[in-house]
Amino acid sequence: MFNSFTPPRIIQLFYFSAFFNFSDIVIVHEESVSKAASFSLPSALTSKYPASKFALIYYNATTSSVMKTAIQRGKSIGAGFMYVTNRVLPNPYDALPSYYTQMMAELAKTLTG
Repeated sequence: MFNSFTPPRIIQLFYFSAFFNFSDIVIVHEESVSKAASFSLPSALTSKYPASKFALIYYNATTSSVMKTAIQRGKSIGAGFMYVTNRVLPNPYDALPSYYTQMMAELAKTLTG
């Protein structure tokens, strides 16, 4: 897995698509869920690589409803992997989200359906 760092360097990823050749999965967006709606992947990337290459991570998704919306948005822009949490900075990864079980069910339903 390759993390393109935050904020995403999509232009860099576009010009250096070698990242996609040496990594199984590339985290293309790691940000507060409030920025999810404004993020998109260039069609030049999504037409060249399968969804299984793209991962999104969103934090500060305060409710399960916000989490579900973020997952739907991720699927619509072509991401095959997602992690959404209600945890916040400085370390949104210090515990699992309170809706972890719901998130796993939503991911299974959304990404396989």
